[in-house]
Amino acid sequence: MTKMKKFCIILVAIVVFLGFASFCIDSSRINNGNPPIFVVDGVAYRDGGSKEYIGLGYKVIKYNVIGENGKIVKDNYEIGSYFLRVE
Repeated sequence: MTKMKKFCIILVAIVVFLGFASFCIDSSRINNGNPPIFVVDGVAYRDGGSKEYIGLGYKVIKYNVIGENGKIVKDNYEIGSYFLRVE
């Protein structure tokens, strides 16, 4: 096996490990009610404040939860694959 092939295999393994680790940390934060930290801004929708964030191998969508008085009560996050859609 050549040095370049070994380097590519190690690089892919590192990227996969970092993607898995960041997904686990962000998933844990979302389950505890905190915003994710290993994501970048994606698309902002004009439906009342929904926003899409992109991570390394996953997607996070933030929804606003509106109270009875019409004000935003809290943010609700959903995490999943790149195929996750805003509903």
